[in-house]
Amino acid sequence: MRSSLIELVGGVIPTPLLATYVAFIGGAWASFLGVVAERIPAGKSINGRSSCVCGRQLTALDMVPVLSWVIMQGKARCCKAQVPVRYVATEAVMGAAFVLFFCGPLAWSFAVVSAVIATGILL
Repeated sequence: MRSSLIELVGGVIPTPLLATYVAFIGGAWASFLGVVAERIPAGKSINGRSSCVCGRQLTALDMVPVLSWVIMQGKARCCKAQVPVRYVATEAVMGAAFVLFFCGPLAWSFAVVSAVIATGILL
């Protein structure tokens, strides 16, 4: 039996809105995992706010996955330093993967992964 997130909400949330939300959550996870991958090897804490290469603390609007990079044309708002494409590419790919995983043709794997996680938690 195959069910996607779209089928589970029963049409309560419009499909494009749901897909946008799921893509945003995927981008946010990619951003967080990027922070972890960058800070842990450097011996830094994952707590605390992100900062620009110039040292200024980023605001919430500076950290909206993909959208911030597009609006600011790939440059930091505070110092106009170039923001590497790898950040936005990772966020976009993870957002697309989340949409495929939760809303699209790969939605069946959502049930499998959920079952494995639930089993792991119960054990």
